[in-house]
Amino acid sequence: MKHLLKEGKIVKSDSPWNSPLLVVPKKMGPDGKRKWRMVIDFRRLNEKTIGDVYPLPDITEILDQLGQSKYCLDMVMGYHQLKQGEGPKTAFSTKQGHWEYRRLPFGLKTAPATFQKMMNSVLSGLTGSRCFVYLDDIVIYAKSLADHNTKLREVLERLRTYKLMLQPAKCEFLRKEVNYLGHQITETGVRPDPQKVVVIDQFPTPTSQKQQNFLWND
Repeated sequence: MKHLLKEGKIVKSDSPWNSPLLVVPKKMGPDGKRKWRMVIDFRRLNEKTIGDVYPLPDITEILDQLGQSKYCLDMVMGYHQLKQGEGPKTAFSTKQGHWEYRRLPFGLKTAPATFQKMMNSVLSGLTGSRCFVYLDDIVIYAKSLADHNTKLREVLERLRTYKLMLQPAKCEFLRKEVNYLGHQITETGVRPDPQKVVVIDQFPTPTSQKQQNFLWND
């Protein structure tokens, strides 16, 4: 939480609102160590929130157009880069006091639509011809190195104009294949990410009638 305060993403609050704070595990890192993430449980607030009807991109449509996609950019903590005006309602408490967000936090009912709307505005004129964006994931697709460099510069320049940051560790350049929206995108086409279907592939074959009946009735 200290970095959120230092970076001005949260401030002291006297709001009458208060949502529970939770600490949840993140994916295991490459070093084999478990990392943790602080999240706020906004379920009660979301029950009272009117949803935003702004649509998210059609994943199928994106994948259909990414036949030659090779390069991927991933924004760092995208939601926290967007200022939002519902600070008092995002309040939460810790032993160190009562706080509220000055930036768009994860978990709000309207957060995905709000962030997608911003990204569509930021990359207006570039999406569909140079890149695609789904929330904080941007993929640049090109058929040649020169084409890639041109498109990459245009996207980076647009992000710089709007003062949006990337996480270098998650940016992949000059890749022959990338994982995007649960799929592997390669020069030869699009296929499901093997990590997403490994459980199905390795599921044991039933060896008795009882196991088979269990699967059918599950």
